[in-house]
Amino acid sequence: KSAYPLALLTDLCTERNETVVPSAEFVDELILYTGLANIEARNGQAHQVLTPSGSLKSAVKRYEPGDIIFARMRPNLRKIALMAFDQGGYVSPECSVLSVRRGSDGEPIIQAELLAPLLRSDLVYGQIMHLTAGIGRPRLSATDLRRVLIPLPPKQVQMAARQHFESQL
Repeated sequence: KSAYPLALLTDLCTERNETVVPSAEFVDELILYTGLANIEARNGQAHQVLTPSGSLKSAVKRYEPGDIIFARMRPNLRKIALMAFDQGGYVSPECSVLSVRRGSDGEPIIQAELLAPLLRSDLVYGQIMHLTAGIGRPRLSATDLRRVLIPLPPKQVQMAARQHFESQL
């Protein structure tokens, strides 16, 4: 019953899938890492931690400033954050790294500052809660995440909504 047209998340964002194994590719280096423990539940706050590459034995995903991280493990915690850091970093492989697509005018289709809180909202959680699989470590598949529907308001409404969200911080 949205007043605005709905768009699939996959039509609004690309998924960054640059993976590396830091212990093998960045031997004896420190990297900026954001693990699941570094993303706060429900509020969109995330932290970059300078981490020795040797302590990360499995693959991690690259993110850039302005990307949105969506933790697919235990999605009920709504660990979704806009990476508003000066530098990119690496994130747990349990996360999807989303980059907002740009329209033909070169502007983002939807503002990342608006999309991140929408992805934490009841609107999105209601679409995914029944798709979560697993008992001990429930997860949402990347395929199911891509099928989430997001309302796409005009640019003026996006700006007003963004200002509202930012005033709540």
